[in-house]
Amino acid sequence: MSYRVLLQTIESMLRSEGCKTKAESNNVLLFKCIHEDVEYSFALEIDSISGYMRISLLTDYAYEGDYKNISAKNFELYGIKVAIDPEGYLAFIAEIPLICLTKGGIDIILNLINLLEKTIKLI
Repeated sequence: MSYRVLLQTIESMLRSEGCKTKAESNNVLLFKCIHEDVEYSFALEIDSISGYMRISLLTDYAYEGDYKNISAKNFELYGIKVAIDPEGYLAFIAEIPLICLTKGGIDIILNLINLLEKTIKLI
């Protein structure tokens, strides 16, 4: 399966879950989902070189603290990376090997989305 076809399959699945989607390129998909009356913005990227898929939960929380706290969170949260985007907002990132999609199915993406949504509530 080509990465474009994979992205189209993921896009269809997200739309069936009620998310708004927009394909940015052959390997990037932007989408917004509403969960418990809160709208979450995500970016999904397929990295064909490394063989990983990355889902980022983009926030509108401006980070004003010490960068050491962000580094500490990266060691506390298993499987989730905390980053600051170029504009100073927090982002939560999960990566999985693409092989997981072929073995575990597209539902893995929904599980990652739920995990990211839960993680943002811990911060």
